Amino acid sequence: MTMSLPTLIHRSPKTGALLPALTLLASLAAAPQTISITSPANGDIFHPGQAIPVTVDADPTVFRAVGVGGKYPIGRRSLTAPPYRFQLPIPADIPSGRYPLSALGLTMANKPVGSAPVTIAIERPDSPRELKSDLSALYFDYVGDYVNMVLFGTFADGSSVDLTRSTLTTWASDNASVATVDNQGTVTAVGPGSAKIIIGNRNATTVVPVRVPKARTRRP
Repeated sequence: MTMSLPTLIHRSPKTGALLPALTLLASLAAAPQTISITSPANGDIFHPGQAIPVTVDADPTVFRAVGVGGKYPIGRRSLTAPPYRFQLPIPADIPSGRYPLSALGLTMANKPVGSAPVTIAIERPDSPRELKSDLSALYFDYVGDYVNMVLFGTFADGSSVDLTRSTLTTWASDNASVATVDNQGTVTAVGPGSAKIIIGNRNATTVVPVRVPKARTRRP
């Protein structure tokens, strides 16, 4: 949007004098330079292969372009005029889990203005038939050692999906005095002995045995 000099000049209705359009400039400067995602909402769930409908609230007199996008592998889209409604395709093989979406507007003065993020979840609509960790067993070297596990689910259509950060995946230790696990699959050796890490996602479960030695300590 560009304005020529005559556009920014007004004639006084009483005197006929030409005056700078200070009121117009002031109103443009005072316009709220904010941008926000009005849909989807935090926590909304979508499926792989779908498209995420995203609506952005932004003043077209303030912004010359508005874009929206998400964490890889979700892409980006942009528009130069309202309505600011987008469709973000979801890859069919995307790992399950939470993904932040954000909007970015470019003002008439070429100033970038970002929105607060909205976090959505992407999950398969069906339950995995089988769960499998990248590690069949954990043998720690010392107390305090840790490892980040990766979980895959096999589905009825034969596809294998990374479910490590799925909102539906649960992680538990049957002996927290030996090993603990957080909701991201990080297992930490706490004390000597044996334990089991029990992992679930809807109707499927798998168990990974853990061993922590008595004698070994962490080397400096």
